[in-house]
Amino acid sequence: MQLLNNNIDFEYNRYALLALLQRSNQFFNHRKLQPVMKNLQINYDKILALKLALQNIDTHKKKVPIKLDLKKGWIYSMDENSNNKSIDEVKQVIDFSYPKLKKVLFKGKSLQENYSSGMQIFPVGIEPAFTKEGYLLLRNNSKQLVYAFKYEMHLFTPSNSITANFKTTVIDVFQVRSGIENTYHNIKYTLTKNNKSALPFPATYVVESKILLPTYATFLPLAKGVLMNYLFGSKY
Repeated sequence: MQLLNNNIDFEYNRYALLALLQRSNQFFNHRKLQPVMKNLQINYDKILALKLALQNIDTHKKKVPIKLDLKKGWIYSMDENSNNKSIDEVKQVIDFSYPKLKKVLFKGKSLQENYSSGMQIFPVGIEPAFTKEGYLLLRNNSKQLVYAFKYEMHLFTPSNSITANFKTTVIDVFQVRSGIENTYHNIKYTLTKNNKSALPFPATYVVESKILLPTYATFLPLAKGVLMNYLFGSKY
């Protein structure tokens, strides 16, 4: 759900925003971060871009009519004979939406930081030189289930930073029992044995969470970031 998506009516966008915020808070109450965080960020970025564009035009060309491209979130200054009624409607939507989106997005990011701080990561066995592909093992709040994912990273390095297209595929779910030594090593051995042609010497990492989190809506997305930080540090 996107605000100001080919419809600038204030009441329509008001109800769309309130529905988005209600859904987001419901997700947060169940410790679920995705997909609502992505949706919140998309809408916040769009509203912020429009807000800054309007401020820029107001500063340099007061009362000059402008044109909207809502799909791209762009605003253009136009000639003095253009109609500015739609801009007033958009300003109303922006003024209503921006502080509310900012507040809920901040809440979500605070939850992200809190949950991530309760995670620890460590390698299983010797780390190979090639770490852009391997296995990621997730264990939630000392539960007996360990989710095993195959991961692949395709890295980009703009402006001395690192971003990644991070793909994961669930491979298996293992049940561990207390008292068995090298449990994670056994899981790595099983994964390697069953997928030897793909990853004969795989990088394998465990992420454990002290907080019980939904696996796919929260734990896995945050674990990807934890792994990226572990491998690339401040560059990520």
